[in-house]
Amino acid sequence: MAAHPGAVVVTVTAGKPPPHPLTDWDRQCGFAESDDIVGARRAEDEAALAQLGSQPVWLDFLDRQYGDGEPPAQSGVARAIEVILRDRAPGMIASPLGLSHPDHIVTAAACLDVARGKRIRAAAAGSPCDGSQGRRDRLLFLPAEGARRAHPRCLSAGEILVGDQRSVSWLSFEVRTTRRAQLVNITERVAEAVRRSEVAQGTCVVFIPHTTAGVTINEGADPDVASDIASHLSEMVPKEAAFEHEEGNSDSHIKTMLSGPSCLAPVRDGKLALGQWQAIFLCEWDGPRTRRVEVAVSSL
Repeated sequence: MAAHPGAVVVTVTAGKPPPHPLTDWDRQCGFAESDDIVGARRAEDEAALAQLGSQPVWLDFLDRQYGDGEPPAQSGVARAIEVILRDRAPGMIASPLGLSHPDHIVTAAACLDVARGKRIRAAAAGSPCDGSQGRRDRLLFLPAEGARRAHPRCLSAGEILVGDQRSVSWLSFEVRTTRRAQLVNITERVAEAVRRSEVAQGTCVVFIPHTTAGVTINEGADPDVASDIASHLSEMVPKEAAFEHEEGNSDSHIKTMLSGPSCLAPVRDGKLALGQWQAIFLCEWDGPRTRRVEVAVSSL
């Protein structure tokens, strides 16, 4: 951005939330009222971007945690980006491609939709492979004169050029578990998400947005394997152990850390390409509950 004075940084989920109970994260950051949260973030943005000669633009979409649990609509985000394009006429868009959160996925997909329709060059900034720890619901609009120069160094890692074949499809579904510790085979539902994405060759990310449930790939041919995993992890990390966490489910958090919140699988010829004996399991460690599973399918 320093190499392109006048660059515009658009934060998509910068809407001010309605009054609501503070999230644990916001409370730990010292906020007393929900109205203060986004205002403080905008002030930080403005001060930091001023140092780089860049301009902030904040869209009024709500962060998923402040809304109804759903990310903003991809079509709405795309329309907002198109309005900014008409006003700013940039030479290139640097779009985030983080896949760790539905807001990130919707932002990236909307930007790619607009880039394909407008035939504008787009590059990935803050992608998972470049080590960036910044927010991934942001877009960087480089001024037109900058597009005639070489790409700035800060955008070289993870850079892509958008072609008509590239797409990102995101969807979610719910799973109702029936026991406290349970591995539920969700392979068919993930495979259906891949089919609906119409991606021929690519990757599929399955993400569980919970702190007491995870996801893993393991043997699905013999259901006893899943039962063994659940029972032996319960023995390794017993619920009755001495924990300080007052909710009584510290063992569930530890088991979730062991199973992990996400997994990655290849997509070949429009199908989920697991191994012969492999299956994808939702790992429930604090059930029974209704769990959300988020699936992102991206093309190569």
